[in-house]
Amino acid sequence: MGSSRNTHIAGLNFRRHFVLLACALAVIVILSELDVFGSSSLLPNAVIDGALYAIALTGALDAPATLAHKSLFIVLAALLDVGALYVGIFSLGLLSTVPLGMSMRVYLAFGTCSMAGAICYGLLIHFFWMPALTPRPIARISLGCLIATLLAVQLERLIGVTEFWALAAVWWCAFSGGLWTFGQAFARTAGASRRID
Repeated sequence: MGSSRNTHIAGLNFRRHFVLLACALAVIVILSELDVFGSSSLLPNAVIDGALYAIALTGALDAPATLAHKSLFIVLAALLDVGALYVGIFSLGLLSTVPLGMSMRVYLAFGTCSMAGAICYGLLIHFFWMPALTPRPIARISLGCLIATLLAVQLERLIGVTEFWALAAVWWCAFSGGLWTFGQAFARTAGASRRID
């Protein structure tokens, strides 16, 4: 992993990351409106969503990283997004034996998918770029993604709109917001420890 393995949370330019995230959101909205993949859009959209978020993250790194290293991260992130999708589908199957209404089972499956994706994505970021992103902050970020996704699903149900790009956007914002919050706390802690030294 080279020198980029030593990159910590401060090596991420959050302003650039959120600008790139907005551009990625524009891409998924346009793809959704064009209905490029038709009725079989779930799997390709998962790949695209995962890759776009990873591009927004790697494009905001201040530390040098090779193109191969970034590309591997983007491919793995896209695969993790597909994996999270299948976790949601699998959990929906498991929940079919539970005496709940279909809408409640779908709601819980979205939550499971969201949380599993956030945990796996957080671990991937930890191993590739940010060793300081340990399991405890990953769990907090994952909980934030779970809450944000469930609120978005509930809101979409209330207003009668179901757009998967909107759920992806909510998850992206929740994950990046959690990462930013962690970055702020990490910078304060690192600054305090430098003053003590």
